[in-house]
Amino acid sequence: MFVTPWSSEFSPEEPQLTSAVVPVELRGVSYLLFNKKSLSRLATAVGKPVSLATETERKENFEVAKLWVRVNLLTELPKRIVTGFSNGREVDIYVSYPWLPVKCDGCGRFGHEFMGCSLTIPDRNRQPRHTRQDA
Repeated sequence: MFVTPWSSEFSPEEPQLTSAVVPVELRGVSYLLFNKKSLSRLATAVGKPVSLATETERKENFEVAKLWVRVNLLTELPKRIVTGFSNGREVDIYVSYPWLPVKCDGCGRFGHEFMGCSLTIPDRNRQPRHTRQDA
């Protein structure tokens, strides 16, 4: 289901999902960078920062910085960010995504799995994965 502003050119066809706001976790962030401005700047390597998670804003856990970021679902998301300090020291920051929208292996669209896909045309020539052998 989708919601769109009214238009005389309305089309009932659902637009393809190309981006989504997802939770992002950054590990290995120096406490010097544990502020909204620096974390938002780091998050631009992943997408467009939307907000910090409450526990990150409160600086409750320096092990992981949690943010909400709008990401491009059509590109590969980075698992590591390399950042540097003014003294030349580089730091690896590891990125994880606790949740991403489900993507269909059949049609390639987001929002449903292959088993629930109404867009994939069954291949009649395809052999079943498990065959039963009679003796």
